[in-house]
Amino acid sequence: MAERRLSNSDILVPLTPKAFDVLVYLVARRGHLVGKEELMEAVWQDLFVEEGNLTRIINALRRALGEDDNGNKFIETVPTKGYRFVAKIEDPDESDAKLRRTESLTDPNAEIISNGAANYDGNRAHLTSVAVKRQFQLRLVFFLLIGLIAAVSVTGFWFAGGWSRTSSKAKGLTPETSNGVAYQHYQQGRLLLEKQVWAEAQNALLEFEKAIELDPNYASAYVGKADAKFWMFTISGSHGDISQYRAAIKKAIELDESNSYAHTLKCRILGTYDWDFSGAEKECRLALELDPNDPEALREWAFFLNVFGREDEAFAAMDKAIAIAPTSFNKRSRGLILYFSRRYDEAIAQLEQVEETDPEFLEAGKWLARSYEMNQNYAKALECYLRYKKLVDEASAEEIASIESEYEKAGWPGVLRTMTGPGGNDMNKAEAYAQLGDKDRAFEELERAFQGRKLRLILTARNPRLDLLRNDPRFDVLLARIGLR
Repeated sequence: MAERRLSNSDILVPLTPKAFDVLVYLVARRGHLVGKEELMEAVWQDLFVEEGNLTRIINALRRALGEDDNGNKFIETVPTKGYRFVAKIEDPDESDAKLRRTESLTDPNAEIISNGAANYDGNRAHLTSVAVKRQFQLRLVFFLLIGLIAAVSVTGFWFAGGWSRTSSKAKGLTPETSNGVAYQHYQQGRLLLEKQVWAEAQNALLEFEKAIELDPNYASAYVGKADAKFWMFTISGSHGDISQYRAAIKKAIELDESNSYAHTLKCRILGTYDWDFSGAEKECRLALELDPNDPEALREWAFFLNVFGREDEAFAAMDKAIAIAPTSFNKRSRGLILYFSRRYDEAIAQLEQVEETDPEFLEAGKWLARSYEMNQNYAKALECYLRYKKLVDEASAEEIASIESEYEKAGWPGVLRTMTGPGGNDMNKAEAYAQLGDKDRAFEELERAFQGRKLRLILTARNPRLDLLRNDPRFDVLLARIGLR
């Protein structure tokens, strides 16, 4: 315990200091619900932290500990309440009795704790209360962690009995790096990516590259790098980012072909850029076979299902992802699927909850504006749109004033016309022209998006902002070219 390490036999399982503290606290209260506030107060004490930090640490612990062979979590989430450590652990009292018997046989002067007192061979001397407390705590944590490791080792690992096809390490217990600093850079990169902001994606890329520099064989760090490059492509449109994405995924799978995160991102590139939907489905299914409770894989699978209108399956996968990792990004993603399912009231409620609980997660505002637009609540759509323009796009005061002026003069169509100006995104322009009823210009922009392999094209069949184009023969032709017909 003094070394603050968790290991499986001689294999170190890297944990950040706070993650270790959270694990010890949950294990010590195994089987009982630990409230979020209680856990944050116990671990962070007087420091102010956001609930999102705790959620991310719980998610990191789940990745480190893995699952049992029935797919059950070691750490159960009780929605809105807290967490419960549910894995079976050897009874500390029974273990302590065994240890006392062993000590009495091997050491006639061994200390024996009984009802808070320690007896020495023939002597009635008592340890001080501090010593008793310290020894009891050390033994308790020792047995709990030994029991935890035993429970994990006998209940199975991630894939085919738990042994990697390329490594003899237990995938469910062993993160791919023993370099704690590299692991911290990787985790920080993942947190930054979830914000879905351009500047943070660049910072995330730097974190992943630092992790790779510290451990060139860290497979998931290469996947994180690919994830950052993919997000950058959505903004820059640079196909060089896609080339680097592919190279990073290839390297990750070479290092660890059973990495579910790598196969999740391979699913993404096949589906959104290559339009190889059968290949994408195969990779998504493989990712979930490798780790059925990977929230990244579940979310990507939900998005894939959404493209083809398989709504019930999409919501089932997304809800499971949220139950495992109730992050703002996952909740926003559920709102996005609600939007594409034309369930606008529910989408608004979901996205407003994200904004209320996590005001710094700004990306929800974009989809909130679109949901209000489709619900014909244009005043609220304008409010959300302008807020997003200010905070994310960093629009100037003059640009904001111009949009407000157009709304006053022409209503929402005036705002749509501002979206068709020079330098804008092809898909945004196409959607705006479609809403304005200018079909020819809408199809011109869609053709530019097609030539640039814009990612939102795969949502063409589901996109409510393109509904006014559906009775035009060119729409079905476009769907067929993408592979959606």
